Amino acid sequence: MAEVADLSLKAWGDRAFTNQIHAALNEAMTNVIMHAYPDVEVDQSACLPGQWWAAGILDVEKNSAWFFALDQGVGLPRTAVKNYSGLLRKFDIDPLNPPDHLIIAAALKEARTQTGLDQHGKGLTSMVRLIDEKAAGGSIQIISRQGEHIIVKNPDHPNAQLRRVEFGRQLEAELPGTLIVWKVNGPKGR
Repeated sequence: MAEVADLSLKAWGDRAFTNQIHAALNEAMTNVIMHAYPDVEVDQSACLPGQWWAAGILDVEKNSAWFFALDQGVGLPRTAVKNYSGLLRKFDIDPLNPPDHLIIAAALKEARTQTGLDQHGKGLTSMVRLIDEKAAGGSIQIISRQGEHIIVKNPDHPNAQLRRVEFGRQLEAELPGTLIVWKVNGPKGR
């Protein structure tokens, strides 16, 4: 994860910013290790149990870095409902047919952990917070099972209503596991 996060150091030379990227990526991957592959629920033929992948791409011309994380586990919607007691009720999601994209959005808002440790359960929300508060813009796309949730921040957009857009949708096909595509446009002021 350090090698992937260090792409931002090469681009912007800001160690504190790179450390925040590294911490968010580490926490997201820790969540994968702890929750994506519960032994009794994984279909051994459908995935590579316990495996996950991370990559990054630096786009110097556009002053941005892209980070990718993929696992083939049971999916964020399934673990969020299982681990966050009352999540569906709290966010008024139909418990008989909960759409995956609404569960992903609720899990981002809930941002808590089953471990009780402050540093856990905040990988995705750390990614969102970084593009909202520390970066010059960016986006995050989360696809898990049949849900997709996207947040795009473009503070320079001429229409104030489009400077931060958040939306989700239910997909027709199912992705086994979770894919995170995180774009960071560098630290503010650069």
